[in-house]
Amino acid sequence: MFYINEFESAFKEKILKKDLLIKIIDEISNIMKKFNGSEELLIIINENLNELFISMKEQDYMKFLDILKYELLPLIDSSF
Repeated sequence: MFYINEFESAFKEKILKKDLLIKIIDEISNIMKKFNGSEELLIIINENLNELFISMKEQDYMKFLDILKYELLPLIDSSF
């Protein structure tokens, strides 16, 4: 996910690119349309997505990146 690296780079420079947030969420949505994992894995991914959206709502973008990079993406990758 190219957008994650771009978002992280901008964030480190104290620049918030909300358009990249939208692209990241859109890309996750497109990936999940092709989901091929178990129901149990889907529940875990859903919980991580909820945490991801909460961090966005709270504008805690460091937490957003951590959840995305270290929890959500590895789970999604393991389902394909």
